[in-house]
Amino acid sequence: MGNKQKKRLKKKRKRNKQIEKDLQKEEEELNEQIKILVLGTGDSGKSTLIKQLQIAYRNGFSERDLKRYKTAIRCNLVLHMKGLVSASLESNLEFDSDNEDYVEEITELQPPSSDSLEPVTVKMIKSLWSDSTIQEVFERRHEFGIPDTANFFFDAIDRISEENYEPTEEDILNCRIPTTGVIHLTFEKQNNPWLVVDVGGQRSERRKWMDQFDDVNLLIYVVSLSEYNQNLYEEDNVNRLEESLAVFQKTLNNNYFKKKNCVILFNKLDLFKEKLKKYPFSKSFPKYKGANDPDKIMEWVRKLFLKKVSSKRKIRHLYTIATDTNIIKQLFTSIEEIIH
Repeated sequence: MGNKQKKRLKKKRKRNKQIEKDLQKEEEELNEQIKILVLGTGDSGKSTLIKQLQIAYRNGFSERDLKRYKTAIRCNLVLHMKGLVSASLESNLEFDSDNEDYVEEITELQPPSSDSLEPVTVKMIKSLWSDSTIQEVFERRHEFGIPDTANFFFDAIDRISEENYEPTEEDILNCRIPTTGVIHLTFEKQNNPWLVVDVGGQRSERRKWMDQFDDVNLLIYVVSLSEYNQNLYEEDNVNRLEESLAVFQKTLNNNYFKKKNCVILFNKLDLFKEKLKKYPFSKSFPKYKGANDPDKIMEWVRKLFLKKVSSKRKIRHLYTIATDTNIIKQLFTSIEEIIH
């Protein structure tokens, strides 16, 4: 064997050793990584939780993200107003005479194809938003699938429609874009590598949960407390909180997740407490016989969920407001303590 060939073999062996070393290092890092799977039904607040982590540990959002949210926010302004007008017409409610033409126009209007809002569209939405009929229907938004945060954007339409508008963190946290597929977020917290995975909560997305994530350290199951009097988009005679309960039972009793640690996040606490003032809990859940008191209802709901799994399992629970950055930071400090 010649010297040149010997040198080539030596280089090849050296390169192979380096590859093996890199692969070993990568495997060790993966083993050290804290893996969390975030589960829950649609609109529970899972995606807001992921956004909060991106703000806290990934320096916020990229230019591409901002552009995507800008388009979504402006489209949602049109879609949500169309939804409110449609619900008003279905309820045979009358509009102010000044808005009658706008009602017809918004019904025919398509969401903006770009991220711009025409001045005439802004004027129309502002006028309709001030209409007493639209305000009345918004109070009943849970009947029509209108998001709780729609008023946040209607009230800010002047700012949102400005030519140089850029979504704020608060805008992004309140913006609803349904999760499809699987979203991975990696970050470091106190020198520990984390991987948080969010999967779509709509029924069509849930089939992707079960067999993909058997190596996670922790399950976070997000429940929207404020949905106690709302029904599903996909099946409008199914209560959302009942659906969340059924999915929780099916998920945690699945063979893939039977031995996994779990934290239930009872989310949207602020909206839940506010809604109770107008809509008694027992009207949607007749089996509840207690007072219309938030703390007593929260305890009743907590027990309802825990009954769906073995009493031997240690299931932690926390009450959260996913749009509150400080609460979410405290939450992940608590989760870190649970894991370790």
